[in-house]
Amino acid sequence: MNKTQFVSELVVESGYDAKTVNAVLSAITEVTSVALSAGDTVQFVGLGTLERKDKPARDGYNNLTKKPFHTPASTTVTLKPSKKLIDRLNGVESDGSGDADEE
Repeated sequence: MNKTQFVSELVVESGYDAKTVNAVLSAITEVTSVALSAGDTVQFVGLGTLERKDKPARDGYNNLTKKPFHTPASTTVTLKPSKKLIDRLNGVESDGSGDADEE
């Protein structure tokens, strides 16, 4: 699903117009980016937790040529899905109890 399709689905589900939905989606993206850049985690109840992960630099080698190479340090984002989302994907009804994301 691309952004246009996502916004269309949100318009249908929320009843708001596409302009409003786009503005809210942009605001969510910006606030989430700022929070993750600051090292905070972002929890979306029912969806999961976004967390910044810093990967250290490392040295490796090409298996074919045996030439060494260096991979610089980098930062990425991980999503730990909530129990509610995992249960839904597996077709299991969940009350969400026992899930840290539901608090």
